Amino acid sequence: MKRILVFIFLFFLIQILSVTFSQDKNPKLRRANELYFLANPTEKDDREAIRLFGEVLNETPDKNEAPEFIQAAEHLGNLLLTYGNSSGAIQSYRQGIFWAHAYDYSDTLVYNHHLFLGEALFSQSEIDSSLSHLQEAERLQTQLNSLGEPERLYNALGVYFFETGNYIRSVSYFDKAQSYLSGERPEMELYAKYSFQSNKASALYHLGEYDSAQRIYNELLSFGINQDQIRINLANTYLQENEGEKALEILGQISINYQNGSLSFYNLKAKTQILSRFLDSALVTLNLGEKLIQEDSTQSRSFQEGIWKEVKGDYFRSLGQNENALSEYQKAIVQLLPGFENLDVTSNPTRFALGMSSLTVFEILRKKAETSWELYRENKDRAYFEIGLGAWESAFGLARFISVNFDNDKARVFLGEKVLGGYESAIDQLIGFAEKDEDETLIFKAFSWAELSKSEGLRIGALQESLKRKAGLPADLIQEEGNLLFEIFRNNQKQIGDVTPAVKAELTQEALDLEVQLSRLREKFRKYPGFGEDIEIGFDPKVLQKSLPDKAFLLSIFHSKSNLVVFGLENHSFSWSKIPTDSIPFVELNRWIQSITKEPMGNRFETDLAVAKFGASVFEKFEDQISDSRELIIVPQGIFNSLPFELLPFSDGQMLLEKTSVFYQFSAQFITSVKGIKKFNNPIGFAPFSESVAAGGFSILPRSNEELELVPGAKYFGKDATKKKFLAQAENADLVHLATHAVASSSDPNDAFIAFFPDDDDFRLSAPELAFQSLEGAKLIYLSACETGAGQLSRSEGFISLARSLAFAGAEQMVISQWVSEDRVAAYLAGKFYQNVGKGLTFSAALQEAKLELLQDESMAQYHHPFYWANFRMIGQPTEVNILSRWSYVVSFILIILAAGFWFGSKKWKRRMD
Repeated sequence: MKRILVFIFLFFLIQILSVTFSQDKNPKLRRANELYFLANPTEKDDREAIRLFGEVLNETPDKNEAPEFIQAAEHLGNLLLTYGNSSGAIQSYRQGIFWAHAYDYSDTLVYNHHLFLGEALFSQSEIDSSLSHLQEAERLQTQLNSLGEPERLYNALGVYFFETGNYIRSVSYFDKAQSYLSGERPEMELYAKYSFQSNKASALYHLGEYDSAQRIYNELLSFGINQDQIRINLANTYLQENEGEKALEILGQISINYQNGSLSFYNLKAKTQILSRFLDSALVTLNLGEKLIQEDSTQSRSFQEGIWKEVKGDYFRSLGQNENALSEYQKAIVQLLPGFENLDVTSNPTRFALGMSSLTVFEILRKKAETSWELYRENKDRAYFEIGLGAWESAFGLARFISVNFDNDKARVFLGEKVLGGYESAIDQLIGFAEKDEDETLIFKAFSWAELSKSEGLRIGALQESLKRKAGLPADLIQEEGNLLFEIFRNNQKQIGDVTPAVKAELTQEALDLEVQLSRLREKFRKYPGFGEDIEIGFDPKVLQKSLPDKAFLLSIFHSKSNLVVFGLENHSFSWSKIPTDSIPFVELNRWIQSITKEPMGNRFETDLAVAKFGASVFEKFEDQISDSRELIIVPQGIFNSLPFELLPFSDGQMLLEKTSVFYQFSAQFITSVKGIKKFNNPIGFAPFSESVAAGGFSILPRSNEELELVPGAKYFGKDATKKKFLAQAENADLVHLATHAVASSSDPNDAFIAFFPDDDDFRLSAPELAFQSLEGAKLIYLSACETGAGQLSRSEGFISLARSLAFAGAEQMVISQWVSEDRVAAYLAGKFYQNVGKGLTFSAALQEAKLELLQDESMAQYHHPFYWANFRMIGQPTEVNILSRWSYVVSFILIILAAGFWFGSKKWKRRMD
């Protein structure tokens, strides 16, 4: 093992003096260091050094001796690691850290201790402790500048986040590690680059970016380093693309010696053979792998042994031997999940800790669940159904746990996409059982899982942002986060323009540094009491059902590979229907949506016959409840987030818009009733481009000043409508109306922004900055700007849009636009909307009436095509019915009738008396 020379500490003069003094005083220590720094030590030399360091460190140093003892603790730890004594090394590193603190020496003296201790703890699967020490080394690295071992540190952090499933963050760290290679030692740095690039390719593989991973692996083959392992990894990418022949071709290029000693080779080859249905060959390969496992007794938990058990389960499942498969999957879970030891297949993990390959455990739990339910279908034994149900619940609980422990939205979105396949499989099968057994409770469970699958990353992220604001985090940390978000956005904007390759490289490096700083900062948030609590609490649809106001109806859409399932919920009933996926007219729906979202040549609009039939099939079972409702809550999923449901016709030909008021939600988990509002106490409005002169490259919006006419309170136009004023006032506003320009991004959601008046370079409010604001006091955000609800579409999370950023910021109700807006229509709808709110209508009803008034207004006939108005969408909450207010109207009406009756009666009685 290459010796780790600690040059970084030699600039402490007092330490140099104390080291000399200590070695003169302690000949054992001097001799141990001489042996440690030999250019070519033998094992005998190392063993003698270990003995001497051990004897020295059994003594307690005085303050002058402490620096040398601290270094000796590091040296002993390094030697013990060399000879496989991880527990002894861990103890030695900790001893060095203890002495540094006890004698009040600089933390930089134990930089290496923290780094090596973090690596050693990770090798022992002590995940949380490992991260703590690696992050302490990362903190110290900022003080050491170019000293220390930044390449090794950032690679270790990359490996940590890779193994705990945060692949996006791991890529950032691997890139940062490589950025510290100076090129001064090309031969040594070739190996470091190989390591960093190989790790990055593995992360890209797990992100499903197989082409990118393949490019890196093919480049690494030219390095001439560990080519057999690279071919293993390369073959794996082709296996994931179901290219079995290509995978087997690459596996055939691996040397015989490597094959015979590699469990990962046998695992991969067996997977490929099972995929290709070469089951006899797969069994031979698995037996060869088992022989390696039996020969290796060095680790109690081994990732590849866990994978071998999973593949053995796959083999039995392919043969139809599901009971054997179930047993192997259980063994794989025990092997891979720290803290879970129960080999009984009826047992499923309910408590989790971040461990190696958490997402792999999720996939094995999924296989266990599916296999259990296959056995239930075969044997009609209810016990297998319960095992499968428990395995699904465990898998989804693990997914929530992982998401809570991720620190950025991109990682949660990625996780949501990975987990969605499990929800699809589980819900399809659950509905099949419900239909066969006529068990309505299973449909309710399917509805619960459907909602858990939607926008779970948004729910967790928004809760964490809310807790961050409430948990008493120091203002300087909050401000630091805001500054970093701004710097990241500004860096992104600089990269958009034409820049030289040198500047581009500089900006790329800067972006990498900023992302790492932001991740490191957000880890600090998790150390504060109360931050992150209660986020893993599950969703109870029965509680939701009881909370729904009268006349509120929820329509939830869930699309799996087999079915489009539609759930209908109100406070006293639950119903559902399903539409086979192969009967959905996707081509016609897409064409219809495209025809609506592009400015028409004329005013003619027709609904395609296939689309009309689809709409009728969606609403068919729920027409009476919808028509009778006061508010309809639609919770779409995946591609159906793009569908303007208000335009879909009922069986009588009327649009949904004409039947009831409609608003949308990200998931039923977000729904909570709110009180109606007629008056705002602290409204603000901004119209940055209302002036007659264009600014900042944006066109003028001459009607935007009209939009704000009915907005009470402070209003800012033109050069007064700045980002600074918005940031200063938005937190205390209960109504925010923005009549401005916005830009969405379908490639990188972080590039989306809202434009204010360009009084300086910082006039764009980026999506990450917007999410960072505190808008929980706002009763309504009216975002009258183009494409504020559009963006990158995720099947599990919906649109990654500015509307999502508003939800992160705490906004519960918002009016947004799905595509480009026409200035005059935007002003018309806003004016009618506020008039209707003033009359006491709910927000959703106010928007519905505004649209209907537009369609009935002959002076606006040229804007009757849905392109102009169907883009405005309400994301909101059901409004509570004010019982006292409603009864006051009834009582008033009765009193008026009684008074009138008394008046007419008295008049009639008087005439008789006359």
